[in-house]
Amino acid sequence: MKKKNIIILITCIVIGLILIISTYSILSSRQLKKEKMEKIDEVYNKFSEEVQKYNEIRNNYNQKLSNFILDEYLKEHEEYVKLLNEYNEVINNIDNYLNILNDNCNILFNDGNINKICSNYKKTYEKLINIYIKDINTYNNNIIKYNEYTNENIELFIPVHNNYIDYNNDNIYEGRDSNEAN
Repeated sequence: MKKKNIIILITCIVIGLILIISTYSILSSRQLKKEKMEKIDEVYNKFSEEVQKYNEIRNNYNQKLSNFILDEYLKEHEEYVKLLNEYNEVINNIDNYLNILNDNCNILFNDGNINKICSNYKKTYEKLINIYIKDINTYNNNIIKYNEYTNENIELFIPVHNNYIDYNNDNIYEGRDSNEAN
C-alpha cells in the first residue's frame, strides 16, 4: 500500500511538473511572438520612412538627370555626388531594417497586418535595390560619356549594391527592366 501511495505521489508530481513546464513554454512562446510583432511593426514604420526618403532622393536625382548636359556637368558634379551619397545612406539604412525584418518574420502570426508586412517587404526591397542599381548605372554611364567627351578622369560612383537581385526568389527582378517610379 505504501509503495502504491508513493507511485501515485510521484506520478502526480511528474504530471504537475509537465503541466507547469508546458504552461511556461506556451506563455513564453506567446510573449516571444508578441515581442516579434511589436518589433516588426516598429521596424517596418522606420523602413517605410526610409522608403519615403528614398523616393525623395530618387525624384531629385531624376529631375537633375533629366537636365544632364555634358558641357555643364562639372559645375554640378558636387551636387550629384552629394545626392548619390544620400542615396547610399538611405540604402544602408534600408538594409539594416531589412535584416531586422528577416530575423523576426520567420513565423506565422495571429495578426493579419503583421503577416502582410512579412509577406510583402521582400518584394519592396527587391524593387528599391534594382531601381537604385539602375540609377547608379545610368549615372556612371553618363560619367563615362563625360570622361570620353572631355578627356577628364572623374571617378565612377561606387554603389552599396552592384548587382540586380531577386530577393524574394520568384524569378522576377522587380524594378530592373522598367521605368517605374516608387
